[in-house]
Amino acid sequence: MPFFYASGSVGAGMFSAAPSVLLLYYLVAIVELPPFFASIVIFVPKVWDVITDPLMGIISDHTDSKYGRRHPYMMVGAILTGVLFFLLFSVPSTWSDVAKLTYVCVTYILCSTAYTAFIVPYVTLASEVSNSSRTTRACVAYRMWAALLGIAVASAGAPSLVGLFGGGYTGYSAMAAVLAVIMTSTMLVSVFKTYEFSRSLRPSVKKVESGQSSSIFRNLITQLQIIFSNQDFRWLAICYFVQMCGVASMSAALPFYITSVLIQPEGYVGYAFLAILGGGIMAAPAILRLTSVVGLQALWIASNTVFVSSCLLFMIWSDDLSVLTGIACFLLMGVGFAGGQIVPFMRLAIFLQHRNFSTEDKTVAAFSGVWIALEKMALAMGPLIVGQILALTNVTAIAGEENNGTVVAFSVLPALLVATSSAILLTLKSRNELWSVRS
Repeated sequence: MPFFYASGSVGAGMFSAAPSVLLLYYLVAIVELPPFFASIVIFVPKVWDVITDPLMGIISDHTDSKYGRRHPYMMVGAILTGVLFFLLFSVPSTWSDVAKLTYVCVTYILCSTAYTAFIVPYVTLASEVSNSSRTTRACVAYRMWAALLGIAVASAGAPSLVGLFGGGYTGYSAMAAVLAVIMTSTMLVSVFKTYEFSRSLRPSVKKVESGQSSSIFRNLITQLQIIFSNQDFRWLAICYFVQMCGVASMSAALPFYITSVLIQPEGYVGYAFLAILGGGIMAAPAILRLTSVVGLQALWIASNTVFVSSCLLFMIWSDDLSVLTGIACFLLMGVGFAGGQIVPFMRLAIFLQHRNFSTEDKTVAAFSGVWIALEKMALAMGPLIVGQILALTNVTAIAGEENNGTVVAFSVLPALLVATSSAILLTLKSRNELWSVRS
């Protein structure tokens, strides 16, 4: 069952990676939109997600359906995500710039909303398919491994598909069609294969009376206040948010580090990401086994330490880094990255499971929505901070024009943020059962 549940993360990873890798380039180089406005229409959906992610969790929690609280939204979201992803890379070539910008902005917002309808209930589902934390941690570990696989496939496969189909408008549209079919199919596998498991353990839900649905929207702020008043969740979310700001900073600065510090072609950026993801994929099974040996809190701190160490190695060896040493450092970074993904989501799933089966409050998807919104905000904050550092230090991507700002943005800043996350973790005194994975 964990394998079928995790299949949805292949599609989720592909959706997360493909726009990040290709959308800005597609809009500027192929659709020929001004870079300033193209970047704005890409950022707007992230702001929208901060609102819709928690709201989707609240709506899912208050749903009373014979098909459950999660699966109806997951199925609709999976189908619409694929369709709208295809449309996102199928901008009409004959339209004006204003019409193109409007098309992209609206389509991306709708696509992000569809993805939210899938991902928020999907993340919550890990705490509901079983009342055993051992099964829960297996679901989360397999899911994060599948997400890394999806990211790797999209990062390497999407550019190759564009070239295979001849590039230009046609190449990008065909690439989007292929990826859309794969991502929707893998998402739907998780929908149908987990339905019976979650159905047998589904917590009872109070039926929403007519007229109460509007109060769900009116009380969104109140719901958020209740969520952040939970000390366990609040500090867990803060640690993960700070950590992901560091990871996002590293990702945003990596192309500049490759071209201006290591003095390598832009194509090596893709190889670097593949090395990072490859290290994470290879380390994932071992990380799963270690969760029951050293515990989640210690493993999370250890994973962050590995990530911080790899960042500092890039700073120390920035003037004399061989290809083999660079690959080794990227693989090491991938190990730390994988642990920093698997462990927090495993900890979140155990928290939701405890809340789901031990309390009368069944609003667990609202917690998932806030968690995912914070993750998306961190992924947006990282590039924003890096951009300011690079602008202040006049960094360019021209080979040989090394600048200390590049090294700071790629190694010092991520190391500082991830180390701060670990420092916060060391001060936490959460309930032992919420860090345990032995039951």
